[in-house]
Amino acid sequence: MSKERIADLVRLLIAEIGEDPNREGLRDTPERVAELYSEIFAGYAASAELEVSFAEESRLVALHDIEFYSVCEHHLLPFFGKAHIVYEPNGRVYGASKIVRLIEKFTRRLQVQERITSQIAEELVERGAKGSLVILEAEHLCMKMRGVRNGGSLVTSAECGSLQNAALRAEALQIMGGYAKSGWRGSIQARRPHPEESIATEEKTLGVHGPRFSAVTEREPAPVEAGVRDNTDYEA
Repeated sequence: MSKERIADLVRLLIAEIGEDPNREGLRDTPERVAELYSEIFAGYAASAELEVSFAEESRLVALHDIEFYSVCEHHLLPFFGKAHIVYEPNGRVYGASKIVRLIEKFTRRLQVQERITSQIAEELVERGAKGSLVILEAEHLCMKMRGVRNGGSLVTSAECGSLQNAALRAEALQIMGGYAKSGWRGSIQARRPHPEESIATEEKTLGVHGPRFSAVTEREPAPVEAGVRDNTDYEA
């Protein structure tokens, strides 16, 4: 990517829309835009570094509420939202930062949301995961600023490998917390497992506003004392 060439083209664009590219407020804008493009379109040369993985037994791994930003290839306007990912490891797991880099690899390009969703799911399986489920929810400025001028969000999903199995996919959706029979709830929360279940969810917080990570492993049910009734209200 040539920043000098981009700056020249932006200067021509500013003139074509009727502005003076040499006035004080716009004089440095072409260079600023060139610098911006080198950042927001860095995905073309990026690597997710998924070759870095760790030997670890885990049934399902979920990373959710990952913020992303991309640019619509139709109108060159931003769209942005959150990504939610579940994958079934094949004896090896990826660090949380590698999943974030995988998302950035495909979002920091001229894109459409449907394609990003499929690309992330496919790459996880191509790199060794048994299966993957990816859900993206995003707001599109090309829909808010022009055309219908509607503030709705677009939700897309894709699954590959073992997560195409209906039972395993339902379990993954339970872990993510709520894209199921009742429909999309707008925000994914990790479910709270019942003590008698053999599947437990461990959750770590990566930063105050960062993505949340869940690892699900097989465990023995928690012992329940005879004659004691558990009246805790658990989420479905």
